[in-house]
Amino acid sequence: MHKFLISLIALSLLALACSEGRVALREGDGSQDDAIGGDGNSDVGTNNNDFTSGGDTTNNGGDSTTTGNDTNTTSNDTSTSGCTNGIIRCSLAGNIETCRNGFFVETLACAAGCQASTCIDAPLSGRCNAPVTITLGQTVVSTTDTGDNPNTWLQECTGGGDAPTGPETVFEINMPMPMMVKITLDSVDSTYFALYLRGVCDDMATQLHSTCAANSSPGGSIELTTLLGKGQHFIFVDSFNYDQFGPGRFKLKVQEALMPPCGDHIPQILDVSNGPAVVQGDTAMGASSELWMQQHCPNDAFQSRGKERAYAFALRNFSNVSINGQPTNPADSMMGVYVRTICDDSFSQVYDEANHFAGCGYTDGGVPATINWQYRPGAYYVFVDDFLTSAGDGPQQFTLTVNAP
Repeated sequence: MHKFLISLIALSLLALACSEGRVALREGDGSQDDAIGGDGNSDVGTNNNDFTSGGDTTNNGGDSTTTGNDTNTTSNDTSTSGCTNGIIRCSLAGNIETCRNGFFVETLACAAGCQASTCIDAPLSGRCNAPVTITLGQTVVSTTDTGDNPNTWLQECTGGGDAPTGPETVFEINMPMPMMVKITLDSVDSTYFALYLRGVCDDMATQLHSTCAANSSPGGSIELTTLLGKGQHFIFVDSFNYDQFGPGRFKLKVQEALMPPCGDHIPQILDVSNGPAVVQGDTAMGASSELWMQQHCPNDAFQSRGKERAYAFALRNFSNVSINGQPTNPADSMMGVYVRTICDDSFSQVYDEANHFAGCGYTDGGVPATINWQYRPGAYYVFVDDFLTSAGDGPQQFTLTVNAP
């Protein structure tokens, strides 16, 4: 009996110990002996698996974070470019770039730079032995940075200033007929340019008179309007090469222009390139707004106070010009003929101290008014004018012949 009680007590203690062991296994203290329910500090078993699983979750969270970062990056790039697919613009490198998928990428290289989303044409440059051809209505991008500077303009162009002794570039234009043209130079670079024309490229003496100009400020424009004869002409764009202003780029355009009014009438253009130009006229159809320079004419007793008609012609080279004005009705009327280099400027009347017939002549008793003189290249304006020396000497019909062989 005593042994039975002892065995029963032992079994009870064993059951109690097993029960406490199970609790300890469920609520382990975090030691390495804990197989279940560890707090993750040093667990190797299931808790490590839980950590791996938790790590996957964390990694997934990291993936989400990375994806978020990718989203942010895309958002930032789009914001920086601010572009819509297909939009083009000039890149900082001077090329064309196009928006593709929210990003600007360079799609076209520009040899001479980019402006207004367009490649600037590569600058052309010419010399007398190889000038750049330009046609009416064409715009050419060029540069005076040629390293070639044997040419300059005549002293008369300086106006007391500097001469363009820097490098230049040369253009050739072939005029199909005599016409007024407007030559426009627009600076690309902020520097000074000079503009002048010649009939023969390498002959300075053939520079067209009264046809030269320079921009008044660095980067400014130049505009020349003049009458050009039929045939070949050479346009020079030159640089001054002083201070900090050297050669540079520019745009040049030559286009047809209207003949400007001269006084109260518009001169009629004559073509003297293929022999004498002959025209029939009537001073009754003219205007009374111009006078000859009486003191520079062979007979200063008369003044051309009647109506006049104006004509224009142009020379490419030095020419021995012969001008003949013959009254036809009435045949014995008095009239004068005079020549200017600038249509509306009486002080530009052609004059030579040794020969007063260089720029004007008059009729006398049916004898025609005649002018014979060597004229420089350039444009000239011929006036046929009434003297009105008496009440009966009114407007007359006439024949004007201009010959420049």
